[in-house]
Amino acid sequence: MTSSRAPVADRVRFEIVRSHHALTRAPVAAGLVFTGLVAWAVAPSAGAGLALAWAALKWVIGIARLVEIRAFDRDPARDANTAHWYRRYYWLMVFDALTWGAIGVLFIPSGDLLLDGVMIAAIVAIAAAGNFTLIGSVRTSTTFVIMVMLPSAAVHLLSGTRAGMVASIALLTYIGVLVFEAFRGQRLFLELAHLRHANEAIAEERQFALRHAQEASAAKSRFLATVSHEIRTPLNGIIGMTQLMQRSELDPEQRERLSVISYSGQHLQTVINDILDVVRIESGRIALTPARFDPAAELRSVTTVLAPLAQAKNLGFDIQVDSDLAAAYIGDAQRLRQILHNLIGNAIKFTREGHVEVRMRPLETGFQVAVADTGPGIEADAQETIFEPFEQVDNGHGQARAGTGLGLTIARELARAMGGDIVCHSAVGVGSTFSLTVGMPIAGAVEDAPPPEPVATIDRSGCRVLVVEDNEVNALVANAMLHELGVETAHADNGPAALEALKGSAFDLVLMDCQMPGLDGLETTRRWRAHEGEQQRPRRVPIIAVTANAALGDRELCLAAGMDDYLTKPYMRDTLHRVVQHWLDESAAPR
Repeated sequence: MTSSRAPVADRVRFEIVRSHHALTRAPVAAGLVFTGLVAWAVAPSAGAGLALAWAALKWVIGIARLVEIRAFDRDPARDANTAHWYRRYYWLMVFDALTWGAIGVLFIPSGDLLLDGVMIAAIVAIAAAGNFTLIGSVRTSTTFVIMVMLPSAAVHLLSGTRAGMVASIALLTYIGVLVFEAFRGQRLFLELAHLRHANEAIAEERQFALRHAQEASAAKSRFLATVSHEIRTPLNGIIGMTQLMQRSELDPEQRERLSVISYSGQHLQTVINDILDVVRIESGRIALTPARFDPAAELRSVTTVLAPLAQAKNLGFDIQVDSDLAAAYIGDAQRLRQILHNLIGNAIKFTREGHVEVRMRPLETGFQVAVADTGPGIEADAQETIFEPFEQVDNGHGQARAGTGLGLTIARELARAMGGDIVCHSAVGVGSTFSLTVGMPIAGAVEDAPPPEPVATIDRSGCRVLVVEDNEVNALVANAMLHELGVETAHADNGPAALEALKGSAFDLVLMDCQMPGLDGLETTRRWRAHEGEQQRPRRVPIIAVTANAALGDRELCLAAGMDDYLTKPYMRDTLHRVVQHWLDESAAPR
């Protein structure tokens, strides 16, 4: 095989040499047999010694050609040595042609007209077979034809007889025909070979480009995941400490400054999440988690958070839900909230005066949410551009739209993943309307579940939580937030220390950092679960993964390692409390 991505011209040259070797094997082998037949036929007239000497030379050359063909087939680097193999083939072919051409000089005329006719016919047949075998190279095929037939033509011409002249003219005419066919055959061979190898080269280039793109995408994903992890780890300390300080006694100026820090940290977290979402979308790995949910309730949860922003700008904020909207659909409620937060948030952000209206109505399959504002509007040629990654347009007040330019990209791709789309209708100076459609099935009726039995109140004052964290700041944040719940905490800064602590003391819960030097959190969890099984412990200690890794699949890796839940950094105080309370209530017996 020719080397990958070799120039087409080099591939065609190699194809010619390969074709010569492949097509020559059978004729050369047949020629060895025919050589013996010729020697036996001419021995009475030419003498046994001459016939045997010619046959011996012919056999040596034929065997040498077969050995050369075998060596060519076994050479792994033959495509890189095309010129070398062509030279070897050409000169062995020349010697072979000379021995065939010697028939017309050594053995004709024999005195037997029938035998002479048979010999001339044999020479013509050999030349024709060689011309076919050597198709693709005019130089090689014409050399073979001329060397095989020209000696006989010359001998007959020099005989001076009428029959000899006729035979000579016939042989020369046939040489001309074969040379013409050699040129035509080479042209057709080269056209087909060039076309085939050009197509192969195009296919290989496409495969190479695809592999390169996949490798680049994988490298980008690894880079962004690493950067995300390295940013999330200190960001967890910043946001966590800010939340703790906001709960302490502060003067108004200090509280305002902390609010700025908290907002900036949360905005940075949003940017990181947007970038990771774009990477997932580009790699086709966006994940949806269908479940039963109430779209009106999800819309209210978003507008409740965003309403203060509209009030602060003295904007009208009107929410309407069609009474015909079903109470429950099957879809990804979290991703729907993400889209709604982006569309409604943008409408409030870019509207200076007037109002923002949100309308939700049912469709034949799914529902529609239209977000209309009285903002500056968007030029017609930019109404599709704004959905491209990192694209931003002027907001009508001389400033570019704030943000990363990824929100609408992500929102549209999520909508399309849900079987819908987002379209923009806007007029400059009038406002914009973004219409979200999603294709979701209506959930079937659910029988009323019996009221849950009262749960005994759990006294957490004696609960113990092991915080496994190699970053001192993040460990300090986690311990402080847990102390607000009234639980006791212990700290281990690596995997081996965590295993020793678990074996030496009883803990109700473990917060396990996933990335630690040496023994990471995943392997630490596996070893502890194996230890629990060996010791046949009656109580399984819940382990919560606390990690700055937020790529698709990280949660599944943690659960597969034996962890019970997954918490990404940076986490909010209320989120940590909710997760910890849930697992303490699940696992701890009343004290």
